[in-house]
Amino acid sequence: MKLLKRFYYSSTRFLPLQFLLRTSPVKSVFPYHHIVSDEEVPHISNLYPYKNTVEFKKDLEFLLKRFEPIHPTDLISFIENHNRLPEKKFLLTFDDGFKEIYEVVAPILKSKGVSAIFFINPAFIDNKEMFYRNKISVLLGEIKKQNQPSILKRIAEIISTPSEEYGEIRDALLKVKQANKEKLDEVATVLELSFEDYLRKKRPWLTTPELKELSSQGFYLGGHSWNHPYYQSLPFNEQVKQTIDSCSYVKQFQNHKTTFAFPHFDTDLSQKLFDRLLKTEHKIDLLFGTQNQKNEIQNKMIHRFNCERPGLPIDQHIKGILLYSILQKLSNKQNIIRKHA
Repeated sequence: MKLLKRFYYSSTRFLPLQFLLRTSPVKSVFPYHHIVSDEEVPHISNLYPYKNTVEFKKDLEFLLKRFEPIHPTDLISFIENHNRLPEKKFLLTFDDGFKEIYEVVAPILKSKGVSAIFFINPAFIDNKEMFYRNKISVLLGEIKKQNQPSILKRIAEIISTPSEEYGEIRDALLKVKQANKEKLDEVATVLELSFEDYLRKKRPWLTTPELKELSSQGFYLGGHSWNHPYYQSLPFNEQVKQTIDSCSYVKQFQNHKTTFAFPHFDTDLSQKLFDRLLKTEHKIDLLFGTQNQKNEIQNKMIHRFNCERPGLPIDQHIKGILLYSILQKLSNKQNIIRKHA
């Protein structure tokens, strides 16, 4: 986390939570994570941080003390009946469908009687293939481990960066997009690394039996696109297809309401897309974004906030989000209005 942002969140510890809740337009909180783990996870650790089990349990205790957990079905019903969000509630969501959901997160939540939504990408379930961003993380770890000038030179040539320094190569790899992801396989060949072996040994993603068990335990499964693309780079019809196909996939595991969370971020998506997705025939009951709890209830959209920064207690994080919403409201930026084009 950047120094200025850390200072902002740290400074909120002096503000009373109840005062912020009374003043803020945000009355319930929707934190999201990807994983919780006490281990180094090579396909994630070079992309973003995550909390360990002690930190997560501590955060959960705070949420249970200050807010009331709400089941996804009850949340959807409340929004349908009142066209607004309830007060003093919380709902946890987890993106991307990593195996830690089944092995770590679900047992902790189950022990506390807390429900959650797990948003998944069908392309990766059963470890059929590896998301290119996770390939980048694995490659960065292996490059750092080998750290040989001859290897760095060959990798720099593949990704077209003039520098053979690790820092420059890291930055260039992190900029690789889906359109040129084949370069990652070329880099893996240089490193004598097999992603197929990695998938078989590490088993990063959930499996079909695990999804069935999570659903039987009362957890919600939601769509998260088919293979986690940047929607902003997709044609309109492909945006719709990615959404509908992923939601149709999760319906095989459950017979209740349908939820969907946009991958990466949802900025610059058109109102036309929401109008299409919310048509009755698609039966998507609730959408989720990541614009720090801004208001978009007219599109059945709940905006969440990232809550997996180690070293930042959830009380400071929530206070920071509440203060942010107050400032956004004062500047008339709290409500999201999308363009139709």
